[in-house]
Amino acid sequence: MPIRITSGFLKGRLLAVPRGATIRPTGEKIRAALFNTLYALTNFEDRSFLDLCSGSGAVGIEAISRGFRQAIFIDKDIKTLTHLNRQADILGIAARTLFLHADIFSTAWEDRLPIPADVIFMDPPYALGDSVVPLIRRCIERNIVAPDGIIVAETDRELPEQLADWTRKEKGYGETFLSFYRRPEKP
Repeated sequence: MPIRITSGFLKGRLLAVPRGATIRPTGEKIRAALFNTLYALTNFEDRSFLDLCSGSGAVGIEAISRGFRQAIFIDKDIKTLTHLNRQADILGIAARTLFLHADIFSTAWEDRLPIPADVIFMDPPYALGDSVVPLIRRCIERNIVAPDGIIVAETDRELPEQLADWTRKEKGYGETFLSFYRRPEKP
């Protein structure tokens, strides 16, 4: 089943899902809500987007379509990353992408990133939901996210209202939750 890009210069373009892949692509309504909320929180221009557990790549590709300078895709499945690389070539956005093969829960991958990310999106399999809070903490503590950045987690459960000194804004869509973490603005 192809996935449609919902907005930006790639609006309407279709992404193929790798055959036999066991991924759960973020649906169109959730992607639209994600980017509408991000748009209210930050400027997309000249910003980087890190897509953890990238799966279909729809979220990271949509980020580029909507104006992010670069999207970095990390996934533990090399076949998925190879497929995403081909999709980026087909869409003409390969120069704005970076693909890293890593298991974000067990290997050191942050040293391979070019810079701290302005926005981090994580959507691990829901069965790994207990690993999301430690992963968010890791992104904050190891400066994977920029000091003025945003971390977004798509989960099937509510997350803590505060992690470190970062606060959460949460939106629920049926059984899906989007949690947006950022440092409070200084007065």
